[in-house]
Amino acid sequence: SAQIVNIHGESYTTDTTGWKGNYNLGFTFGKQAIKYFAFSNTAHVQYKSKKSLYLILGSVDLIRSQNDEFINSGFCHFRYNYKIKNWLRWEAFTQIQ
Repeated sequence: SAQIVNIHGESYTTDTTGWKGNYNLGFTFGKQAIKYFAFSNTAHVQYKSKKSLYLILGSVDLIRSQNDEFINSGFCHFRYNYKIKNWLRWEAFTQIQ
């Protein structure tokens, strides 16, 4: 199985160089009929210089109870973009899920 990710909408549009991004971390412990645990972690970080753009997207989600694992997923995407001319860019990326 595979996941389709539209990365072009994920780059921050900025006119300055430097870092931009966000990071979220969350977890929940609880008990209803049984004990459960939920964990989520997401990152969206970008670094821009005059000619280069680095983009990292990542997420980890886990929901489990004493006996079952309901969600266990992770995703990481790294993208590098280099401006050769105003109308020409070189781009490389990798991702794992």
